Amino acid sequence: NKAEINKQDGQGFTPLHNAAKFNRKQCVKLLCNEAKLDVAILSHDYRSTLQCVSTTFITVKEYLETRFNKDLSDAASELNVKRIKELFAADANPNAQDKKTGETVLHHIVKSFILTKESSNLIQSCIENGANPLILDKQQRSPLSLSKNKQLTKYLEAAAFAIKKNELEKWRPDEDAKYFKLHSNYKVQNEICGSGIKDLNQRFTDLHK
Repeated sequence: NKAEINKQDGQGFTPLHNAAKFNRKQCVKLLCNEAKLDVAILSHDYRSTLQCVSTTFITVKEYLETRFNKDLSDAASELNVKRIKELFAADANPNAQDKKTGETVLHHIVKSFILTKESSNLIQSCIENGANPLILDKQQRSPLSLSKNKQLTKYLEAAAFAIKKNELEKWRPDEDAKYFKLHSNYKVQNEICGSGIKDLNQRFTDLHK
C-alpha cells in the first residue's frame, strides 16, 4: 500500500527513515525494492533518509543510494524537473555512477537531449546541485563529450571550466584548454567562468526565450 509504505510518524519519519536509522538491512532492502516507495520524503525537521544513516552502516547506505540513482534516472527519462529537485533536496548524489555503465544522471540526460524548456531545466538543476560534466563512464565518455547540441556543449564547457577553475589555485587557460581538448576562444571561456553558475543558467535559459 503506497500510503502505508510512505506513512510519516509524528516527527515526519517514514518506515524507511526508521529502518535506515537503526541499521535494519533487510527491511531497507525490501523497502527500496518497492515501486511505490518515495525515497525523497523529508522529516518535519528536513532530514532525508540518507541523513539518518550512520557512516558505519555501509550496506544500508548502498541500498539507499542504489534506489536514489534509479529514481534519478527515471525522473530524467520522464523529464520530470520537479522530481529531480525533490531527489536533490533529499541528498541524492548527482555524480553517482551506475555500477554497470559508469554513467551519471547527466550522461543519461545528455544522450537523449533535445533543446526544450524541460530538458534545459533538468540540466540546470543537475549543474546547480554539483553535477560534473567531466566524469567518465566505463567507455571513457563524459557528458560533455556526448553532447551533440551546440548550445548544450557551450553550457557544459563553461560549467566544466568553472569547476576546474575552482579546483586550481591559479587558473592557467592554456593548460585547462589542453585538458578539455578546447583550443580556441579562451577569452570567452574565461569571461563565462568568471560569471559563475548562476549566470550560466541565465545564459542557457535565454536561449529558448
